[in-house]
Amino acid sequence: MCAYVCCPVSCLSTPPPLLCTYRYVTPFWLSTEQADGALGTHEHATLPWLAAFFFVLWIVLGCFVLLNMVVGVVLDSFNMNQEENDGLAFMTEEQGEWVKAQKAILSQRPHRLPDPPRQAWRKPFFNFVSSSQFDLGIMGIILLNTGIMCVDIYNPDPDSAFWAATLYQVSAISNIVFFVFYALEMLLKWIALGLRQYFKDPVRFMSE
Repeated sequence: MCAYVCCPVSCLSTPPPLLCTYRYVTPFWLSTEQADGALGTHEHATLPWLAAFFFVLWIVLGCFVLLNMVVGVVLDSFNMNQEENDGLAFMTEEQGEWVKAQKAILSQRPHRLPDPPRQAWRKPFFNFVSSSQFDLGIMGIILLNTGIMCVDIYNPDPDSAFWAATLYQVSAISNIVFFVFYALEMLLKWIALGLRQYFKDPVRFMSE
C-alpha cells in the first residue's frame, strides 16, 4: 500500500509512511520537495483553493460551532444558578411556572417609539429613518460590508494573481464608501431624533 499511496518506502517502519501520507493528504503543505534519504525526491503539486476551503471550514466548525457549544454550556450553568438564586429551586413546579409567566409578560412590554420632532423641517427626516425601507437598506449595507470583509486581502504579493490585487483595491475603496454610509446614517438620525433621544436608547447608540 505504501508503494502506491506515497512512494517507495518500506512499511516495516511506522514513522516514514505516516509522514509521507500526511504530506500527500494535506494540500497546504508548504514545501513541494520531499527530500529525504529514505523517501527520495518527489514533486507535490499544491492546491491553494482546497487549503483555503479547509481553513474556512475549520474557522466555521472550530471557532463558531465549538464556541457556541461552550457558550451554551456556560449559559445553562448560569441559568441553573440564577434559578436557584431567584428561589425557583425551592418552589413547586406550578409556582415556578407562574413566576416565569409573570417575567415573560413583563419582558414583552411594548417598546416606546421615539417622539417626532416639533420642527417641521425635521419631520421628513424622522419619517425617513423610521421607515422599514430605511432599516432594510441599512441591513443590506451591513451584510454587503460583512461579505467584502470576508474576502479581504491584506497587502497582496505584487507577483500574485490579478484578481488578488483588484480585490485588495476594491476592499480599500469599499471601506471608505461604507464609512460614508454609516456616518450619513448617524447624521440623519441625529437630525430626525435629536441627540437626546438618540443617545437615550442604548440599542441604537451601540449599533452605531
